[in-house]
Amino acid sequence: MLISMLMGDLNMKKNMLTQIIFIFVALTLLSSCGHHRRYGKHFDKMDTDQDKKISQDEWMSKFKGIDTNSDGFITKEEMKNKHHSCSKKTCDHK
Repeated sequence: MLISMLMGDLNMKKNMLTQIIFIFVALTLLSSCGHHRRYGKHFDKMDTDQDKKISQDEWMSKFKGIDTNSDGFITKEEMKNKHHSCSKKTCDHK
């Protein structure tokens, strides 16, 4: 019973961490490359099913695009590499 409670708590912490990472990624994508006013364009790219909402699956797709070694974490180096893939004329956050 105790193990079950601890695992539930662990899963809750994992879900909270995932949500925090999503928010961090969103803020980074919205502010990177100086495109502060073009958030709609980034939103539209992330909203792949065009339902005017971004689902967790759509977020995970973005996360996986930055997590290049697929270890479930985004390092500063991976974030830097994604940021540097942007040029001043175009910014493609796939």
